[in-house]
Amino acid sequence: MVIAQRPRLFGYATDPNQEIAELAKDILADIGEKTVSSKPA
Repeated sequence: MVIAQRPRLFGYATDPNQEIAELAKDILADIGEKTVSSKPA
């Protein structure tokens, strides 16, 4: 179900609200998608 929401999550990953963006990036990472994260490595 989450995988079907990938396009929406990619949109949220660039949201101006940092909390929303980071949550979306974390979810995408959990399902194996690569994103550019602002978190330190």
